[in-house]
Amino acid sequence: MRPRVFISSTYYDLKYIRNNIERFIEQYGFEPVLFESGRVTFEYNKQLDESCFNEVKLCHMMILIIGGRYGSPASEQKQQELIQNYEKGYMSITRGEFNTALESKIPVFIFIDKNVYAEYHTFSENADLLKQSIKNDRNEEVKFKFAHVDSINVFNFIDDVKINPIHTFEKFDDIDSYLRSQWAGMFFLYLNELQNKPKTKEINDSMSELKNITDRMNQMLTEVGKKVLGDNGEYEKVIEAQNKKLLKFLAQQISTNIAFKEYGSTVGLAREFVDLFATNILENDIFKNVVDRNANFFKNNARKLIDQFNLKLLSLNEKLIVKQLNLSEIIKIYYEEVKPLIEHDQELREIFLSESTNFIDDILDGLPF
Repeated sequence: MRPRVFISSTYYDLKYIRNNIERFIEQYGFEPVLFESGRVTFEYNKQLDESCFNEVKLCHMMILIIGGRYGSPASEQKQQELIQNYEKGYMSITRGEFNTALESKIPVFIFIDKNVYAEYHTFSENADLLKQSIKNDRNEEVKFKFAHVDSINVFNFIDDVKINPIHTFEKFDDIDSYLRSQWAGMFFLYLNELQNKPKTKEINDSMSELKNITDRMNQMLTEVGKKVLGDNGEYEKVIEAQNKKLLKFLAQQISTNIAFKEYGSTVGLAREFVDLFATNILENDIFKNVVDRNANFFKNNARKLIDQFNLKLLSLNEKLIVKQLNLSEIIKIYYEEVKPLIEHDQELREIFLSESTNFIDDILDGLPF
């Protein structure tokens, strides 16, 4: 069996790059998957994009190349209609291929034309201005033309892929050297993992044994504690004191995963913020089945949740704005450590909220307003 490598890009403007990459992949003994080479199985009664997405799932790696063309006109009349259809649907199909690879946890190597990426930065700095409608003397709408890109959809696509490592290129040699280095690194890690596998198993076995010993010691200490402290409520007081200290520590851990914008006065808003945060983030229905959530879930939903939460914060103070949440870590701490302690104990819940308020207050006081 050979590793299958899916090549995703526009066709006409990048066909020579695609051809070179195809030969490069074959030199490694891998199987390149390109629709123009007949390696994509187009299923009967299914849309073109569905066939491409399904083929991505059957691959082990993806190479994504982004050039400056949204859809170049066909210059070779002999090309199949299939290629023309693929070209017209470039953005939706290529984005879908990219998203499918992410969802399938397939490594994606992203290459962006160097000139396109430079122009992307210019667009990003002036996006609002460039999207405005400009009219000439004849009251006709005039659109800004870029030197290396024929549609701002290319920039929108780069926004999507920027969450992953990218590499710019001017010629195929740039892609060649980068892929050689990356694939050599992957092979090294694979060999290293094989070498260390027995050691890892030994460590895991030791950790399991240590956890078992710890659990038994905790049970023994609990029984000893009960006998030493008696049935007069002293033991329960010790446990309650330990839970309070633990909740203080956990409240601090959660607070350190929240970042605010350095803007405006927010004096006295910490408790109101914490109450809103508990209701709209920690106890949000979207996290009820948090054990089923993966990294992609948090990555895809974090920005949306922050934006929704900031809208609610406007009712408190228009200057209180959350810049960033380490959502996966916050939810992990809350559902695995905090919630089991406070779920059926209103006093401990209030202690957690109170300690969280103190830490948030310290953070807000420390901002250079």
